Amino acid sequence: MTYTDIANNQKQAIQSFQAFDADTQLALLWFIYEELKGSLTPKGGPDTSGFAIAQGVVDRIQQLPQDQQLQAQRDVVAGQPSEFGTSYGDFNSSNRLAFWYLLAQGMENGQIVNVPSDYKMSGDAQEFFNAIKGLEFNDQITFMRNVVSCIGPEPKEGAVFT
Repeated sequence: MTYTDIANNQKQAIQSFQAFDADTQLALLWFIYEELKGSLTPKGGPDTSGFAIAQGVVDRIQQLPQDQQLQAQRDVVAGQPSEFGTSYGDFNSSNRLAFWYLLAQGMENGQIVNVPSDYKMSGDAQEFFNAIKGLEFNDQITFMRNVVSCIGPEPKEGAVFT
């Protein structure tokens, strides 16, 4: 899949993302965050409550031992009916985006288990990541919003593909 494919067909890009196993999806989310973090500014205003709701779940994950933190993340991605998968399923798309942003910040500051430093993506995953990196910033954000809305349990609000 090329960056043109992703920019022009977000639904296909999401399906390609979902075809990866949970650990690869988690790694891709981390690497995409790393790519975007310098340009991200959390939205304030009326949506701030979304960050508070997401922060509560991230705080609960942070309190777990590292192996359970990783399992919680896997449960969310896979839509498992666990405490964290269910909480994520109750989120709207803005809460979901806030959750992954806050989770990545926790990973970055060492409070949440991170992708191992020696982790190597498969060729397909690396190609997919390179395609995401090749997108314009707004297309990258659109992809992230769509992917976090579609992974895990069925969202309360349907994802809108642009």
